[in-house]
Amino acid sequence: MEIGETGNIIFTFKNNGHANSPFYNAKLNSNNPLITIEEPNAEVGQADIAEIFSVSSDFTIDATYEENIITISCQLEAQYYGILAEAELHIGAPIEDFETGDFSKFEWFSEGDAQWEIDNSVYYQGSYSAVSGNIDDGQKSVLKIDIDILNDGEISFYRKVSSETGWDHLFFYIDNVEKNKWSGDENWAKFTYNIPKGLHSLKWVYEKDWSVSSGSDCAWLDDIVFPPFGSINITHGKEITKPQTSISVFPVPFTSKVNFAFNNIQLQNFRIEIYDLTGKKVFSDSKDLINVENYNYTWYGSDVEAGIYLYKIIAGNQAFFGRIIKAVSYTHLTLPTKRIV
Repeated sequence: MEIGETGNIIFTFKNNGHANSPFYNAKLNSNNPLITIEEPNAEVGQADIAEIFSVSSDFTIDATYEENIITISCQLEAQYYGILAEAELHIGAPIEDFETGDFSKFEWFSEGDAQWEIDNSVYYQGSYSAVSGNIDDGQKSVLKIDIDILNDGEISFYRKVSSETGWDHLFFYIDNVEKNKWSGDENWAKFTYNIPKGLHSLKWVYEKDWSVSSGSDCAWLDDIVFPPFGSINITHGKEITKPQTSISVFPVPFTSKVNFAFNNIQLQNFRIEIYDLTGKKVFSDSKDLINVENYNYTWYGSDVEAGIYLYKIIAGNQAFFGRIIKAVSYTHLTLPTKRIV
């Protein structure tokens, strides 16, 4: 979607309770006056047990809008109950060209034995690219991003490789499925791959075998063009406000535990709730805090299955909510060597 165009947004809800819901009213809103919601108010009615229902409206982005992200919220209210859903949408084709000089434009994660870095000497265009970390034989450097694709589309990027031919490779994965790999002396070239609607994990891995180094022994990425993607946060309960500060959640994804770190903020009456995507509460806990700063909370999620979970944290009159991902954990076993006499 582009600036000046009219689009349509749909919020889908499900009654996961054990009774029919009261009568619902819906309010759609954008905090920016340059975003016009065509049908901001709707009467949803009652929702039966397990019923799935939607609230939708056309919206228009004014031609003078200068940002590349819009936020639209949908508040459902029914007597003493309420749900707030907030959608964050990227305008136009989201492009990562690393021209910020860092990885702050999108939620990138670096894994493996050395982190990817920003390179200001080798790039496809502009002044910067991303380059794999400095690794030894038998190691790897991973750059990863998890995104929600709004519609079926394509992802494209430029890559450059300088490595031992046939042995040290740059791999590209979609949802841990290898799509391509390159080695040797490969100049800048563009590659494009289809990607369907939904949540996906994209990963670029530079990996070395157990001996020999050739060339610059690394790989570069530049001008990554994503299909339109966004994110949705859900908060259960009324009088929930978006916080004025941020929360650090790591690692993402996690395998056994995840940390919620708060910095430069005073917390009190701390409560955390975690839900699966069906709305079922899988965990809750509370702490009696009185103006505690630099607080860190660890959730040990080893007893839940791999998948996507939503968290809600209430601390005094502040609320924090978002999404975490639990990855599959593998156990590596070393078998004893059989001695032959």
